[in-house]
Amino acid sequence: MLQVFEVDHPSMQVFKRHRIEELGWESPAHLRFIPHDFTQPHLPAALAHSPFDARATSAVSWLGVTMYVPRHDVLTTLRSITEVAGAGSMVIFDYLDRAAFLPATAAPRVSEMLRMAA
Repeated sequence: MLQVFEVDHPSMQVFKRHRIEELGWESPAHLRFIPHDFTQPHLPAALAHSPFDARATSAVSWLGVTMYVPRHDVLTTLRSITEVAGAGSMVIFDYLDRAAFLPATAAPRVSEMLRMAA
């Protein structure tokens, strides 16, 4: 069975688990919540206390996070994934292109969003 490791900030983990309980849902047996602050460099240590198998091929989905974490910590986390992910693993992540928000290089819809935000 596919093992799922939900890694997120400790306070978000508490919120998510509370919401699951509030809704009367049960967490599936193959889901593991791993609290981790991505501004701290020790993702391998956080996973070490779980049944995560560093020898297994992994698919890491890191969507909707990088825009909330300083660039240095994003790069540190990406490097640390290489320490714990088995051969053939992959990482899927998104990021903001800072140039997309500069008035001189922004797309028309982004320019309009920037104008409305101002």
